[in-house]
Amino acid sequence: MNHGRFQTYAFSVCFLSLICGSFATGLFLFYFVKIIAPDTTINPNVLAKYSFYKSLHESNKYLPVIALKALSNNPATAQPKAYAEGDTVITSQQPLYLDDKEIKIRKLKLLELAYSNHKFIAIQGIIIQSIAILICSILFLVHWRLTKKLAI
Repeated sequence: MNHGRFQTYAFSVCFLSLICGSFATGLFLFYFVKIIAPDTTINPNVLAKYSFYKSLHESNKYLPVIALKALSNNPATAQPKAYAEGDTVITSQQPLYLDDKEIKIRKLKLLELAYSNHKFIAIQGIIIQSIAILICSILFLVHWRLTKKLAI
């Protein structure tokens, strides 16, 4: 058996596992920072959606029903196909008036949900990168020992 080719293969696997391990370690640290300091890594556009900007107050404190459905956890209800005389039909064209306190509570809940989602993705990334680091470490150790045995 040609030890030179086999040793070159083992060194190549060691080199590639070190490169993959270094990328996985970098991503692991990035996900760790996402958990420790989420404000530095969260998308500013996500935060801007839930901030208390002037456009809500300039619109006389009303939100369309479509926006209400987006802000609430309630499932959409179906309208009956036939209406009796005197029934009140609510369409999506009619505005729903919310006071400042209700708007603030709903936006805070959505902001909390955005941070929770950000943290979940970071934890998921840490788990995936930990698995990648473990696999790279095992590959490196096995092939490094193999190169030492072939050198003797």
